[in-house]
Amino acid sequence: MQNNSDYHFNLFQPLTEYGRKIRNLILTMLAVWAVCVFGFQILLRVVEKPTPEESLTRFEAAYAALKNGSNDPDIIREFLHSQVLTAGKNGIKPADREVLGAGINVAFRMLVPDSLEESIMAKIPEMVSMKGQLEKATGQEYLNLKTGIIRVQDELMAVTASFTGVTPGGLESAILANHLKNGASLGLSAPVLESLPDVMKLYLTHNQSFLTDFKFLGFPFHYFYTAVFLLILFVGLCLLYNLRLDRLMKLEKIEE
Repeated sequence: MQNNSDYHFNLFQPLTEYGRKIRNLILTMLAVWAVCVFGFQILLRVVEKPTPEESLTRFEAAYAALKNGSNDPDIIREFLHSQVLTAGKNGIKPADREVLGAGINVAFRMLVPDSLEESIMAKIPEMVSMKGQLEKATGQEYLNLKTGIIRVQDELMAVTASFTGVTPGGLESAILANHLKNGASLGLSAPVLESLPDVMKLYLTHNQSFLTDFKFLGFPFHYFYTAVFLLILFVGLCLLYNLRLDRLMKLEKIEE
């Protein structure tokens, strides 16, 4: 009579040789999976090198020149554009966005003549008011408010385009307009801007290596590896497990 223990399987304390072989097979598969997943992540961390975006390099050069007293419009525009591009990124912390907003306003007011500043800033409350109404608006009212906000943004950018280099209608113009605020004019020495270089470095520096720069089938290799290869590996391990299990069952003369 067949002993019931022959059909019992305990991963941690297998009672039979067949059970021990299955346990070893499972542990081997887990080890392969762990090495491929965590080993690759460790390798990424080992070979990565902080690499600044081109926008950061331009910002740092412009910031240093302005701190040294430069009033060159081209340098101020570079200072402005680099911050606008950063402000357009996803995941900016509220405190960091406040710093970027202050920097954008400083650069904007340095570029726009005093004769235009008052009329330009007078449009901002209208835009802020419409944004506040958006949360509760629905249907046609919502569409009208969105149209009104875009209209004010385009008016602001049309008047200042020759000074800032930001033309109406683009994403950059919307980001710039949304960060403009009324209030006292600040300088680069303002306390709120003390952390501006660090904020820019935080969002414009990325860890890169040959694993991220190399392209495979049109994708960065690290993306292809984690998003595609690891899924294929999982399916392959499942297939291999079943094949090995069938072979073990035949060797042990076990019938289902």
